[in-house]
Amino acid sequence: MMALGSKVYNDAGPEVAIDCLWCGRQSVKARTRQQTEWLTLFHFFPILRIRNVFVRCSACGKDMIARCSLAEVEHSNPVTLQHHLIRSESFVGRVCILVGLLLCWAPIVGLIPAIIGFFYRSQFGTAMKTLSRIGLILSLLTTALGITALLLSHAASQSQ
Repeated sequence: MMALGSKVYNDAGPEVAIDCLWCGRQSVKARTRQQTEWLTLFHFFPILRIRNVFVRCSACGKDMIARCSLAEVEHSNPVTLQHHLIRSESFVGRVCILVGLLLCWAPIVGLIPAIIGFFYRSQFGTAMKTLSRIGLILSLLTTALGITALLLSHAASQSQ
């Protein structure tokens, strides 16, 4: 049996000025950190290293990922840094929104990922927020219709 684990190390970086992708404020102070995550075998032997640089806006508190090194972030101004920043969005949230929408026709089965995706919606832009609402509403409707049909068929079989 293979036991995989992970070790995460966070190293604080300098404070920089950014134009926030989330709240839209310009030249706002942001804290940086470099996160190094090691995938380990038996929680001891390192297999894979994943390194990300995160920038957290002091105004809204949301994280962005810098597609450059911590040293490049430190020496950049808000205009040049803007091209290196992307929103930090949850892959699990995106998958749950899409699966909830695709399975909205299945009572209860589609409702579970739709609810999970709905709670993740604040991390995404307008299109994914709209898809999460549509998926949740359709899943709620089909679940309500499925339960109603089940109760009506049970009541009809009891009256006979």
